[in-house]
Amino acid sequence: MVKSSIIVAWLYGLLFVPLCLAQQPDGATAFYNKGVQYLDAGDPFNALEAFTEAIARKPGFADAYCGKGDAYSRTSRYPLAIEAYSRAIKLQPGHSNALCGRGFAYCYSEQYEPARKDFAAAIGADVGKAELIVGFLVDQVEIFNSSLKENK
Repeated sequence: MVKSSIIVAWLYGLLFVPLCLAQQPDGATAFYNKGVQYLDAGDPFNALEAFTEAIARKPGFADAYCGKGDAYSRTSRYPLAIEAYSRAIKLQPGHSNALCGRGFAYCYSEQYEPARKDFAAAIGADVGKAELIVGFLVDQVEIFNSSLKENK
């Protein structure tokens, strides 16, 4: 009886523990998820730390670079955002979120031609991005029109 319990425990460890471990997020994914949670909570500074740690654990993690770009954008550090988004695109060409984010960062940096190219590429990669981009551009036109009215 004891011998069969040992065999069952050994089989459990051999078969099921690796399956459970395989389903657990690696350290990089856990830090990436934490970064997303921080961004959702409006905390870009802690998000930046989490994305940086995810990248340290998995240097080719394109989504973490994209998250890092989002965190930089939310703190108005657009050159750093553009750099992070560019890295994500280099790692994963056609990364629609990174293309879209870099386009927004270019707009805020008043670099409109590269923004236009990124928006076109983002829509080409994911037509669903068109609505997001158009919404952003409409907001920018409204801000521009408001500033014109205030300066009259």
